[in-house]
Amino acid sequence: MIQAVRFTLAEISNEARHFVERGRVARHQPLVMLAPFYSAAEWSGITQELICHDFCLHDPVCDLVAQEDWPND
Repeated sequence: MIQAVRFTLAEISNEARHFVERGRVARHQPLVMLAPFYSAAEWSGITQELICHDFCLHDPVCDLVAQEDWPND
């Protein structure tokens, strides 16, 4: 049995933001596209936390990282 690793929504959001900034994931892609970057135990914990905060794995990544800073604006 896989023991889920706990993450806060802020931690998940920050990690997702870094993946977007590095071009590893596009803002329009679904959250499930983050799965390959985590172990099964980590992804299980991330999924649980996202669901607790009313996210669906098919929601776009931009919904999770919506509070981005745009230094050129």
